[in-house]
Amino acid sequence: MKVGIITFHFANNFGGALQAYALRHFLETRLGAEARIIDYRHWFIRMTDFIRTFPVTSYAPCFLPWFGTIAERKRRTVKFRKFMEQEGHLTRCFLREGELKSIGSDFDMYICGSDQIWNPVITFGPVGAYYLDFAGEGRRRISYAVSTGGAGTHREKMIRLMRGLDSISIREEVGWVEEVFPGKVQLHMDPVFLLDRAEWEEIATPPAQKGKYILSYMMQQDYAAYYQVVEKLKQRLGCKVYDISRYGYRPTCVDEALVDVGPREFLGLFQSADHVCTNSFHGLAFALIFGKAVSFIPMKRFSSRIDGLCRLLGLSMEPAEDGAYFEVKFVERDLQEKISFERSRSLEYFRKNMELV
Repeated sequence: MKVGIITFHFANNFGGALQAYALRHFLETRLGAEARIIDYRHWFIRMTDFIRTFPVTSYAPCFLPWFGTIAERKRRTVKFRKFMEQEGHLTRCFLREGELKSIGSDFDMYICGSDQIWNPVITFGPVGAYYLDFAGEGRRRISYAVSTGGAGTHREKMIRLMRGLDSISIREEVGWVEEVFPGKVQLHMDPVFLLDRAEWEEIATPPAQKGKYILSYMMQQDYAAYYQVVEKLKQRLGCKVYDISRYGYRPTCVDEALVDVGPREFLGLFQSADHVCTNSFHGLAFALIFGKAVSFIPMKRFSSRIDGLCRLLGLSMEPAEDGAYFEVKFVERDLQEKISFERSRSLEYFRKNMELV
């Protein structure tokens, strides 16, 4: 069976690239599908990805390192591009939404997701392509573990676009979606959990850094507050700190700011870390996949994704004394059992939809 996947896959974003790879790989290895990622590059995502090559922050200390890491950032971009060329099984590239009609009958089934493809803030309003409106008549259309973000004034258009789907799978509980489509909505985990630890280790590049270390991975937010937490962890655990850095900013608590990091190196750093400090959804996800102790710093943006993951996998967040961060608590065996159970639910979801093609 031929399956086409449309998602966020091409930006220099670790979570986006790895979730796209995971879904494609899972469909091929578990279900024998001939799965390809539809190489659609929405104009607004392209624009924001370009803007993020500059230090989009009011935190002045980031600016000077940005000038000194041009070569490293170029190498990082090449690593992302090569990874997707090697692992994405991409279709030809589409820069305009209307062009997608030309492949509306190329696949037996179309899947939209995962990631935040239904978040209208990220896509500058709802985009029909991310709801599979280009798929030909009679082709099965489903979503998988999509994150919606806040619908706001776009809710009616989103509902209209969702009506074209045969099955709806989302990543966190969204009351209004379940009210509009009763009995049609399922909750599933992010695609990165579809692959087990050994499968991620197969494509990971081991880090050059040796010895015990705390791995720091942050999404842009409050730099000063974030690195205060990193400093406390460093003093408590007594080991080095390696920071996956967008621009090369290195506060005193960081031993090395790692800029030239592609998806494979990202995995290797998580695999070899002794402790992870992050405020990122996918930072938390990969810490759990590799069974690492993790300190999580809450963010106001996208907190529903974290809440949904904690409920789905039975995680507990134990606040530190100062309340600035949380220690994520889990029993490794119980966690792996929950992930395995959710993986089997996802497998059944895909299997049932394929049987209806």
